Amino acid sequence: MNKIIYYNKENINKFYKRIWIYKVICALRKKIILNYCGKEYKSIKTCPKDIVEVLKCIEILNERNKKKRLELVYDYTCEYLDNEFLGKNLCGFKNDMCACNRHKPKDKRRSSCCESGRTKTICDKFDNKNKECTIKSISCKLFVCPYLRKKGVKLSVNNVPYSKHFLSLRQKAICYTSFFKDKDYVIDKFTKFYKMP
Repeated sequence: MNKIIYYNKENINKFYKRIWIYKVICALRKKIILNYCGKEYKSIKTCPKDIVEVLKCIEILNERNKKKRLELVYDYTCEYLDNEFLGKNLCGFKNDMCACNRHKPKDKRRSSCCESGRTKTICDKFDNKNKECTIKSISCKLFVCPYLRKKGVKLSVNNVPYSKHFLSLRQKAICYTSFFKDKDYVIDKFTKFYKMP
């Protein structure tokens, strides 16, 4: 059985205030379908841009399998953080150098975000040839260097709608402390501390 929820352009932001109600509805084995401005949307591919985040949340709510649900939360959170950093160019990359490395501040302790604080070596998951990480580490994506923090850039799991509404406090703590760990490791940790109706 399906539960159709009705929203329009004026009240779509109320979805997040009512998300706890939708969690209970989904716990009762009902699927949620979004009716936005008189049209039902089931797929992210065919929807307007202003409701993509809401449809992703509904997809997470409708997923019955615990592990798959957590994987969706993880993937959508990583995608959101990538769009924040790359889309807005927060690091200010020019000629393969971030703003921090170009300005060389006095308080700089590391030469790269992918450098370990203890061993002072670059993470072994970093592909130097392609200049990209080979794993999707949510902790690494949440990391903001001191240079950017001084500029006012702060990232939190509570800034991302998927992790804010679908992860418990312990799972959010895992997001901050699992540096250089791959998705499978983090998802296994998440399932140990799973708490969702």
